Amino acid sequence: MKYKILGKTDLKVSELGFGCQSLGGGLYHRDDKESIRTLQKAFDYGINFYDVSDHHSLGNSEKLLGKAFKDRRDKVILTSKAGLMYSQAGIFALKMRSLARPISSFLQPIKNSLHYFRATQLHFNYSDDYITQAVEKMRKVLSTMNFPRDYAYDFSGDYEKTVRNQKQFSFAILLTIVLIYLVLASLFESYMQPVLIMFAIPLSIIGVALLLWITKKSISLGVWIGIMILFGRVVNGSIILVEKINTRRHGKNTILKPLIGSCKERFQSISITTTAIVLGLIPMIISKDEASDMWKSLALTVVGGEITGTTLTLFLVPMAYLNLDKLTNYLTMLSDKLSKQIEEFMKTVSENVMTLIKRKKNKIQPASSVK
Repeated sequence: MKYKILGKTDLKVSELGFGCQSLGGGLYHRDDKESIRTLQKAFDYGINFYDVSDHHSLGNSEKLLGKAFKDRRDKVILTSKAGLMYSQAGIFALKMRSLARPISSFLQPIKNSLHYFRATQLHFNYSDDYITQAVEKMRKVLSTMNFPRDYAYDFSGDYEKTVRNQKQFSFAILLTIVLIYLVLASLFESYMQPVLIMFAIPLSIIGVALLLWITKKSISLGVWIGIMILFGRVVNGSIILVEKINTRRHGKNTILKPLIGSCKERFQSISITTTAIVLGLIPMIISKDEASDMWKSLALTVVGGEITGTTLTLFLVPMAYLNLDKLTNYLTMLSDKLSKQIEEFMKTVSENVMTLIKRKKNKIQPASSVK
């Protein structure tokens, strides 16, 4: 029999485990003595990893395990589950608010001669509570408990995948922002106008944060996907607006008329597009399907960011454009003035140097004639 380390623990378990769901009967008829002999025979073949739960065969599987390994309990590794409850309607997963009781009960000495479990898995239904919220609540529950010696807890499974996905999406979003800036800088042949265009990104994040706070949704995979979609949407609208302003302003000294005219021209198209997107995503938001949680978060992210991003862009981007133009003009005037002062200074220095050279020549010439 081959053995391996179980997850992030130091438990060395057999690669072949023994599932005890039907060991004590339940849906299938089983003879208790035959089940005990089966468990002991599996141990003789090197299997030391047994999975059981209090709802397996209504607890009879635990009793049989206790009888089979009563004298060699320290040589087997038993794992159990919490968060699953049995009723006449069947087995169902507890919601997050009901998990504190099974967590507490599994930290107590286990009945039926088992004495203790080496590992306990927690199962729960997080269709209403996102997994990150669930883990936060579980941490609060676990932090108030006094663990026995050598006991510890860890979070894995879907939560581990979620944390890893969040790190990957954070890097992807950062890379997206950098690439957007580089592309815009090459297209507009400017270092400042891309910053002006990308000003729409934080404006859209305002709507995302506000709508997620109102609906009490946490940051999930759907939110990250929605943010990436949203960045492309709002930046596209900002590009068109800035390009309109540049086109209207070309060859003109005034700036207010091009700003106002461009905003009026873009208002109708932006309103229609935003309304169409919001209405199109409403079915995803109001969906009650259990599998719609990720799509609901995605839709809320896009809707919230689209409303604030496109709306505030019409007002704040032109204002930023105006202030940027004033700053550019001021810096240009300052640069010209500084260049002129430097030029005059260099001219003065050059004249003084030439004067000194002439004076030295005049002193040298008389001395040579006397010699």
